[in-house]
Amino acid sequence: VGATYAWSIEPWPASAPPFTDPAVSPLGVDGPDFVLAPGVLPPGGRFVAKVTVQGPGGPEEVGSAAASIVMNLPPSPGTCALTTADGAEPAGKSLETLFRVDCSGWKDDVDTELSFAFDYRDGQTTQLLSAAVRSPSFADFVLPAPTNASTAAGAIHVVATISDKAGATTTWEGVATITD
Repeated sequence: VGATYAWSIEPWPASAPPFTDPAVSPLGVDGPDFVLAPGVLPPGGRFVAKVTVQGPGGPEEVGSAAASIVMNLPPSPGTCALTTADGAEPAGKSLETLFRVDCSGWKDDVDTELSFAFDYRDGQTTQLLSAAVRSPSFADFVLPAPTNASTAAGAIHVVATISDKAGATTTWEGVATITD
C-alpha cells in the first residue's frame, strides 16, 4: 500500500468553483502531483498551498509541506495616446498618414521591464504593427482602409498590449478614422 496525499489551497476564493472540481484541479487533490487550472486564483491574491502525506505505516508516518503563492498582477494603468505623428487627432488617409501610439507611465508590481505590442483591428483583420521586449513604448505606422463593410465609416481600432515577464497583460484601445 502506498502513501496517501491531501492537497489544499487556503484561503480558497469564494468566487472560484469548488476546489475538488476536475475543471479546477485536473489531476485531483489526492495524488502525488497537483495542478490548478489557469485563471482560478485571482490576480494579486495571496494563498498557501499545502500537502499532507501519510505513509503506508499509518498516522505515525505523516508529513506536510506548505508554500506561499502570490498571484501576479497585470501592469497598472498608465496612459496611451493615438495621434498622427505630428500630434493631431487620429484621422488621415489610408497608407499615407503616419500615426503614432505612445504609451507611458505603465508599472508592474514585480517587473521593471515591460513589453509593448501594437496591432490594428478593423472587424475582419488583426495585424501586428510592432512588438518590443522593452521600450520603445510607442509605434509609428500607416494604416490601410478598413476591409470590413460593417466597420463604422473608416474606423480602425489600434490596440496596445502591455505585458510583464510572467505574461500578465493590460490592453488599451484607440480608434483612428481612415479615408481613402
